[in-house]
Amino acid sequence: MQLNKLFLILLICLFVSSICYAQVISLYGKVADSKTGKAIPGASVRIAKSATSTNSLGEFNIVLNQPDAVQYGIMVSCIGYQSKHVAYQQSGVYNIKLEVASNIMHEVEIAANAESIIGKAIRKIPQNYPDKDFTMQGILRIQETSKDSVGAYLYYKNDAVLEMYYPAYTKSEDIQVSLIQNRFSRLKNSIHDADSVRWMNGYLLVPRNDIVHSRTGFVSLKEMKKFTYTNQGKTSVNNTRVYEINFYAENISGTLYIDTASYAFVNVSYTRYRIKRLFQVPIDQATYTINYKKRDGKWYLEDVKSSMTGKHSGLTLDYMMGYKTTGIDTGKAETIKYQDWLQPNSENIKINKPGTDADWQKYRDLFDHSVKDSVMVSIPVPKIDTTPKKLTGGQKTANGIFGYLTGGNIRTSVQFSKVPLSIAYYQPVLSKNIAAAAVYTMNFSMGFRLYKQLYFTYGGDTNFGIGGIKENGTDYLLSYSFKFNKKYHPVTLSPLFGFNRITLTDNKTEYFNQKSLSYGFNATYELKHWLKLTAGLRYLQPVNTYNGGLLLNSQNLYPSFGIQF
Repeated sequence: MQLNKLFLILLICLFVSSICYAQVISLYGKVADSKTGKAIPGASVRIAKSATSTNSLGEFNIVLNQPDAVQYGIMVSCIGYQSKHVAYQQSGVYNIKLEVASNIMHEVEIAANAESIIGKAIRKIPQNYPDKDFTMQGILRIQETSKDSVGAYLYYKNDAVLEMYYPAYTKSEDIQVSLIQNRFSRLKNSIHDADSVRWMNGYLLVPRNDIVHSRTGFVSLKEMKKFTYTNQGKTSVNNTRVYEINFYAENISGTLYIDTASYAFVNVSYTRYRIKRLFQVPIDQATYTINYKKRDGKWYLEDVKSSMTGKHSGLTLDYMMGYKTTGIDTGKAETIKYQDWLQPNSENIKINKPGTDADWQKYRDLFDHSVKDSVMVSIPVPKIDTTPKKLTGGQKTANGIFGYLTGGNIRTSVQFSKVPLSIAYYQPVLSKNIAAAAVYTMNFSMGFRLYKQLYFTYGGDTNFGIGGIKENGTDYLLSYSFKFNKKYHPVTLSPLFGFNRITLTDNKTEYFNQKSLSYGFNATYELKHWLKLTAGLRYLQPVNTYNGGLLLNSQNLYPSFGIQF
């Protein structure tokens, strides 16, 4: 009898486990005219609470919980065509054909109002959304996997509690985010380079996706002309009667749901395709769903879901995020302290605030409820071989280099300088005039951490030949940084010592070459965590000078100013 009970329990666990592992799926398809075979852009694709629209090629991609797809299937609709319901297919790939509807004239008449509805909704943002600053609290889940056909190599899950300073929707100020507490888990195969991709800005899901606050392109009066809008008529979303308006442009498509009474944006679902940015992993598609909820006469952001898929080094990368608002305080509108303000270009994995178990216990139920409400998904933990393996010398070296490059050990500066030379206007040896602009240059430099705050900096400057003669300079410097005012906008002072070289050439002939010892300091003021103002002053002591006949005087002070990343 005991054995039968044990078997029954194991069977139930296996059944529940299989459901969990099938929970999150991605559906892809194309929608086309049944007679002509031509793609239909701007068609609505809806499954339960998830929705999107086809892009300019008639394609759609949607990420959702599998039970929703099985229960509801896919509903596809478009102006001028008969709506079509398609049952869930396990392959996840759809080729949907729509029949032309008989009420084309009526639908075209409705579609002509799409732009006017969008325009009215944008103009009514100051009335529909908060016109005073407030504070918002919420929970965020970030999940990441890297896998190939063999298996998974990386799994990362981060549950976080956030507090945000929210400027009024009538302001163009940034939403400020701070981390209250978080808990994360991470599994990684010890010999695979799955760790070479570092996801950034996950904590900034809300400020980057509150499309009403940021006036994202398709809800901007200035950018509307770049998009095509079609009104699909009226429907109900979140217990609200809404206009359903599809939109698309190059590499983006989606659906806007606008309250028919107040013209407030109630829900936005959209997909971006083939995202390519400099120095970033290409993203095949990224889907977003944003919901707003009316509270005390104003509409506030309620939740955000995001899912991205890309490829790197032979791996498929999946990146999912979900946010749920848990509290709004209209009586408290304090900006986030600078040192706690999470700003752009910060790696998710490097920002942690675990706190105590007792504090975390009160947040745990909030995450469970959000999963049940389909606001957040729970990706099952994949099986990953985390057994430490002996690395070859080459692998150790590669890991060491990668760790150094991604460990905040490099700083880059762009500065403007005045070369310490006084050059005569007319130069007989060149038989031409030299403009005063010749002594002003642009400097590019990179500093490499050697130990703690000790840096080696290599830099080069040039005037690009402006002024009638070309200047090129090179610096090799050692510096040590002292940081002050750490709680606010930090100020750094860095004494430095090194070597400088300045050359002047005309038509590839060198007319001047000066080598000097360089002493001085550089100071920075942090504007944002990733951007600093910088200014410096150095004293050059020439040790070797060659002059091929130019009329000039060497000076000692070498000022510069610019920005540092």
